[in-house]
Order: sequence, then structure tokens, then C-alpha cells
Amino acid sequence: MSRKKVIVTGAYGAIGAAIAEGIARKGYALTLVGRDEKRLRRLSETLAGRSENDAIDYYALDLSRKAQIQEFARQWQGPLDVLINNA
Repeated sequence: MSRKKVIVTGAYGAIGAAIAEGIARKGYALTLVGRDEKRLRRLSETLAGRSENDAIDYYALDLSRKAQIQEFARQWQGPLDVLINNA
């Protein structure tokens, strides 16, 4: 059985992090999106430890840049079940 795939934008802000943690605890495959790679990495490590979910990754990009969004979309693998636009 495959995990549902979820993207959370604006993931490292207070609201985004709380949303992401709830999703991680449910065991979904989670991709965190934001501009600051260091904050995304730190959050993904924190969430993985708190939730015991090994399916958390991140992607740093500026959502105001169409080319960056298109590149992210080209790299995406498989379906997307839930998109939470918190950014």
C-alpha cells in the first residue's frame, strides 16, 4: 500500500510547521516547500524524529518565480494527493 503524497508550502512558519507535523504523524509522504533550505532541512529532521515518519523531504524554491515552480513540477514523481498552500 503506497502512502498518500502531500506538499505543504510555507512549511517552516508557525502555522505551516504545525500543519506539517500533523500530516507527518499520520504517516503521509510529506514534501515541505519554502525558500530557506536550512530551515526546511531542520524542520524535516525535527518532524522525522517526532513522528517516526521516514517519508519526509523538502524542496527549496521561491514560489514567486514561475521557472522554479515549473522545475519543481518537472522533478515531481508520481501523483499528488494533497496540496496545502500555506505560503
